[in-house]
Amino acid sequence: MNIRSALMISTVFVMSVIVCSVFAGPRTPHNPYYRQSLVKFKAVIPTQRDIVPIMALASQRRIAVEHDQQVAFADAVQRAQDAQTAAQAAQSVPAPVTAIPAAWVPTAMCEEGMRDDPNYGYFGIQEWNGFGGYSNAGAAPLSVQLQWEYTYQHYPPDAPGQCHSY
Repeated sequence: MNIRSALMISTVFVMSVIVCSVFAGPRTPHNPYYRQSLVKFKAVIPTQRDIVPIMALASQRRIAVEHDQQVAFADAVQRAQDAQTAAQAAQSVPAPVTAIPAAWVPTAMCEEGMRDDPNYGYFGIQEWNGFGGYSNAGAAPLSVQLQWEYTYQHYPPDAPGQCHSY
């Protein structure tokens, strides 16, 4: 082999290497575009290391939403309990002295201390027996309790401040 043919073979070899490297493009690890494509590819397919923080954030968000829902529910329950307490307090407020006829004020004072007892009403009526469709005297309004007193007692006690004898 002479120098000319050796030079020609080496030239062909170098040219083929150059042509292959130009057309190979991103397939070679020394090409900067190859590294960028790997980075893009890794970003598209998340690894376990990438998924764990995302799942942790999702879990924290779910917990925060559940907490907000529980707080809203507790607030609603508290408002309902406050309204119920206020309604019960309004029912237990004694009637003003002017609502009870003057002749019956001493009896109401003697019997139940001017308060509407939940079972016996203002006048301590124990023998109610479903009068006026109410289960007991405490469930009936003052007007029905007075009607019971007029129906069965016919009058207030004789002396002021005396309680009924029943």
